[in-house]
Amino acid sequence: MGVSMDVYIVPDLAEYRGLARMNSNSCTIRIASKATNLIPVYVSVLSHEIYHCLDYFTLDYDHNGFKDEGCQYGNHYCSPTEGYAKFGAEIYMNECGLDYDSLSNLKNGMDGCFVSPRDILPNYFH
Repeated sequence: MGVSMDVYIVPDLAEYRGLARMNSNSCTIRIASKATNLIPVYVSVLSHEIYHCLDYFTLDYDHNGFKDEGCQYGNHYCSPTEGYAKFGAEIYMNECGLDYDSLSNLKNGMDGCFVSPRDILPNYFH
């Protein structure tokens, strides 16, 4: 994958459960501690943030054709950026379940259950 990802659990992120920040060759993900209490929530949030990183580094932030398809999940997900990451998390959980180990491996560049960034498509669930 060629992208370095660091994940930190932090006390609070205001209204967010997770946040990804990218620079030239790495991605820093912060997860609010309140999002780590339940495995399904943690896997959802972490995979969402990882797909933000993959969108940036492997798709050059083109969001793989997303427009406003994320709106079905709420107003926050209407932008192509958030819609793509939300679909990424939903598709990851659909394909890999609550496989936290693969997410850990993914951020470390190792093999495991993985849904390619190009396979995150607006019509996946149709």
